[in-house]
Amino acid sequence: MINRQMSSISAIWMSNERATIEECSEKVLAFLTLLKKHNPHLFSKWYQKGKSKKDALLREVSLDEKYVYDDILKNWDKKFDDLGARLSYWTGDQDGNKSVSISFNIGAYGTKTFNRNSCVLSLPKGNEYYDLRDNQEALISLFDNFWKPGKLLVDGEEILNK
Repeated sequence: MINRQMSSISAIWMSNERATIEECSEKVLAFLTLLKKHNPHLFSKWYQKGKSKKDALLREVSLDEKYVYDDILKNWDKKFDDLGARLSYWTGDQDGNKSVSISFNIGAYGTKTFNRNSCVLSLPKGNEYYDLRDNQEALISLFDNFWKPGKLLVDGEEILNK
């Protein structure tokens, strides 16, 4: 697959049908739970992004249905319903080189090119765990099997041999 350290992975897909906020929150929560099982050291705690690191560390994401539902509801595009919601979390590591960020654009629907759903994970630099090919492939497989995306990218390059 790749022969270097992986710094990001992105799943991108389109949907012609509107998903409910409940369906979107179930998917986001299930994926965050899968990530936690995949690598509990790196993906066990998430925080809302804030005005500063100190502010963000006060805003821990609760991995429960109500929290994720409320966050999606709050972030759902009120003007253009077909764009869904955008969420962005990070792991809060005080050392900027070890923090992870994840963003979701979830609930977008329709045939317009900008009505894309996505899940993008940015990994820390110098993380030896993802220097190992087996661990890279396991994370790529997790993204592919869970989201079943139209496009799967590693470091911005589409993976063709899915």
